[in-house]
Parts: sequence; C-alpha cells; structure tokens
Amino acid sequence: MSHSEQSSADFSALKNALFAVKTLLKVLGQADGAQAEEIAAVFSHTVSFTRVQYLLKKFGKEDFSQLPKVAICSRARLNGVRSSYQAHTDTIYLAEDFLSAATELQLITALLEGLVDAIEAGSMTTATDSTTPNSTT
Repeated sequence: MSHSEQSSADFSALKNALFAVKTLLKVLGQADGAQAEEIAAVFSHTVSFTRVQYLLKKFGKEDFSQLPKVAICSRARLNGVRSSYQAHTDTIYLAEDFLSAATELQLITALLEGLVDAIEAGSMTTATDSTTPNSTT
C-alpha cells in the first residue's frame, strides 16, 4: 500500500470512528433521560449531573458543536502515548502510528476517552447557558 493509500485508509478509519462516536452520543441523548445519572457516575466528582444532562440533550439533537477538535501528530509530541486530550487547545490528539495500526474499536475508545477528559476539564460548556455549571452538584 502506498503512503497516500495508507493515509486515505487512516482518514477513512478515523472518519468511521468519529461517525460511530457521534451516533452513540445521539442515541444516548435521545434516550428517556434516566441514563444521565449513570453516565455522570463515570466521571470524576468535578462533573455535575446537570452538565451531563445538558450535553446529552445537545447530542440527542445532533448538536455536536461542543465536541473537541481531533488532530494527528507524532507519538513523540504526545510523550509516547497513543492519544491525549489537551484542554488548552480543546483538542484530542492521536498519534500517527496509532492511527495507522488501530482498529476502529481502538479509535472509538481513544476518542471516547478524550471526550471524557474534555468533559472533566470543563471544556464542553457554553457561557450563554446558565444550566451548565462548572461546579459539582
């Protein structure tokens, strides 16, 4: 496989993983709401139940505007890890070699881990919505 074919395959795998993550978030957001409490329990004590409910409602309406960006970089830039969320850039970084070798499930897992980190960092809130407190309840 040539470099351009590999890059195209990598991009396709990432695109499929992003679609799967958005589909999962949409389904969770369209559920009856009882799952918000269980999902909030996954996060550290710094994430409020109210913020989780708010984000799920947005995702259920297919509003993914608050999702962090995704970028590809070298593993050296990531200090040897396969993926990392950086709050100061609001970006999930994936290592190039990880992207090339990862299965779709591994990519989905890395993206969801980054999403959890973004929510815990308080990056996925809006200044215009008073129902998304940064403090715990």
